[in-house]
Amino acid sequence: MAAAVGTTAYTDHSERGSTIFLTIGMQVQEIGRADIYPTNQTYNLVDEFTETIQGWLLNPAFTSRVDQMVGADVSFSFRKQERQNIVVTLQMGEEVDVVRASNAFIAALGQEIQTYNNSTNTPFVLALSSFTPYETQPQFKLNALVGLFLGLFLSLFGVLSFEYLRRRLSFAFQAESLWGSTAFLRLPHSFNSNDLKSKLLSRLPWGNEASILFLEMGKTGLFAFKESLESENSVTVRSYPETLSEITLLDFSSIFLFVRLGETPEEDLRQFRVMYGDHPSVYLVLIA
Repeated sequence: MAAAVGTTAYTDHSERGSTIFLTIGMQVQEIGRADIYPTNQTYNLVDEFTETIQGWLLNPAFTSRVDQMVGADVSFSFRKQERQNIVVTLQMGEEVDVVRASNAFIAALGQEIQTYNNSTNTPFVLALSSFTPYETQPQFKLNALVGLFLGLFLSLFGVLSFEYLRRRLSFAFQAESLWGSTAFLRLPHSFNSNDLKSKLLSRLPWGNEASILFLEMGKTGLFAFKESLESENSVTVRSYPETLSEITLLDFSSIFLFVRLGETPEEDLRQFRVMYGDHPSVYLVLIA
């Protein structure tokens, strides 16, 4: 989580640059009238030339020329507005003078237009040009908040992915869904012998014919009480599936399946449910 917050803050820097507004025009001869030039959308020469300029702005050679005139690397983006207007967003580092860089960009574009006019005998000009410098500061509080939520999301995603890859039962509803019914009993994570006696053993139907099996599925901690359970309470304690070949489940009147969330393999519970789910007295004990 701390890495996400730090990365978000590290990648956020202040931005410096300017917004340049350009209007492309065309000079007409004094003896002529401006209305003799077509002005509809199809034949507007200036509008079409404005699209040509947009192509120039994509030329890497033009970008290199601007960098040389500025004396540093700059970047820019642009968009065309109504008719012959172009808005350019110029960005640069803290060491670059914004005014100088903006004037250099306008001068470089003016040179391109002049070179084009000389080659094609056309009268296009950069009619209007202006720029507005801007500078934005890093938003540390917002970045910290975004990084915090990003860290929480990545942490949760990592935990869920880890549990999915481990294929362990992580939630009570997950185990009960696989089992097909609610758990007979839920024991605390750090249960002890008193918990077994008061919450489970006291509820068992003891009698001459009673034969009880405690079946551990995964590392549940049940085997820590195996000796006392078998000697004092006549309960058979085994692990699944390692010792399954030593016993016959149908020989027991009641079977208690111990499942610890986060440890018991999901596939073990699923297989047991398919193979022995028809046993009349199999109960699920969840250790959360």
